[in-house]
Amino acid sequence: VHAKALNENLAVIIFDIDHYRDLVNVYGGQRAHAVFQKICAEVSKSISPFDAASRYGLDEIIVFLSNASSDQARAIAEQIRCQIGEWHFPEIEMRVTISGGIAAFPHHGADLHTLIGSASKALFQTQRVQRNAVCSLNASNEMTPPEEIEQEKLKLSSQ
Repeated sequence: VHAKALNENLAVIIFDIDHYRDLVNVYGGQRAHAVFQKICAEVSKSISPFDAASRYGLDEIIVFLSNASSDQARAIAEQIRCQIGEWHFPEIEMRVTISGGIAAFPHHGADLHTLIGSASKALFQTQRVQRNAVCSLNASNEMTPPEEIEQEKLKLSSQ
């Protein structure tokens, strides 16, 4: 509502911990939760004090970026994704990665409910194609592929 009234951008990122159920099954709920809490703390540290991050569902984190475009949100999401992927968690002996879906006001929704739905859709489509990636929807509500997939397409088309 605030972004709409002031005609400002607002971006939503939804991160999901890849294979969280495997983490719970192998290491137990307590250790998995400790890993989740560390990831949440890192996400919170990686955003501006004017932005917000919160747990969203069992293994998801929702991030609201004030006055951020889709491209800016993607850059932040990629930075967070890369940081998490490089971490070693002493509680477990398993690499943990996250995937993300991005939506931005007004392109992907005129209200918060629609924006969150668009970010969820982008996340779902991301995970269908590839884990440990971040995607957004384009103007036609189709997935904009992760950069790695785009780079592979460029390599193939140039051969």
